[in-house]
Amino acid sequence: MNLYGMALQKRLKQSKPLRFLTGIEEWDYGDFCNKVNNKGQSFIEKIVDCAFNGKLIILRDTISASKITKITTKIHERGKMLELSDSSAKMLDGIGNIHYLSKPSLFQKGYKTLDHSYYFFPWNGYPDILEELIEKVSITKVINGYDEKFHENIPSDGVIERLHVIHYPTGGGTISEHHDPYNLSWFNCAIYCTEFGKDYREGGFFMREAGTKNKIHLDSKVNTGDMVFFFPGLFHGVDPIDPLAKVDFGSKKGRWFANYNLLESHHVKGRQSAIPHEPS
Repeated sequence: MNLYGMALQKRLKQSKPLRFLTGIEEWDYGDFCNKVNNKGQSFIEKIVDCAFNGKLIILRDTISASKITKITTKIHERGKMLELSDSSAKMLDGIGNIHYLSKPSLFQKGYKTLDHSYYFFPWNGYPDILEELIEKVSITKVINGYDEKFHENIPSDGVIERLHVIHYPTGGGTISEHHDPYNLSWFNCAIYCTEFGKDYREGGFFMREAGTKNKIHLDSKVNTGDMVFFFPGLFHGVDPIDPLAKVDFGSKKGRWFANYNLLESHHVKGRQSAIPHEPS
């Protein structure tokens, strides 16, 4: 456990993290990384405050928009060529990189998703086009309190890293409101691969605002190539993307999002996963 991990654990003994958004903190990606590596006490305290007090962190200009477009285009093209995987595939030793469609039943209630998910695991070797993205998200492990190189782990080690690229198509791409487990990570990490107002005009990522508990939509505040961090326990979801359009998974249109995770594999008995949230 590094200095960030020790500071986060110390705060946990004093208070519980908030579940609602209270504000946004912004840095340039390069400046943020320098501050993380310098390990100044005031900056460490700032990171702890973001985790416990409901702050969304935005890191500007993490990757160029042109590089992001090349990444999503390549993934989309490969997805059309490769056979779809079984959506019930487990993260066990030997699993390859997989991709599948999530389509809710017309009669399904509660937690649901409509997306095309692409999963990449380090033991398979990341595609060359993802090298820069993987390098940029590695700072996530540091602010989560780890020095371990999880990219060397395999599922039977229990804790693994994973890159999850998600395409929420126009025509209603969505994920229900939920919160993620925070037994391993203090921060979810993601890179925005599309932009509200350019690639889609309705729906998108939301959280619940502290005080009012109302939804606050955040995509208009983030640009293609920006990275975001937030406490996994914050209530969040994706409202349907351009819901009046026709769903077409063969089209690249919609919202794209690259999510980097540290998580438990299916070798872990009683592993934790996302929990639906029904606002009162």
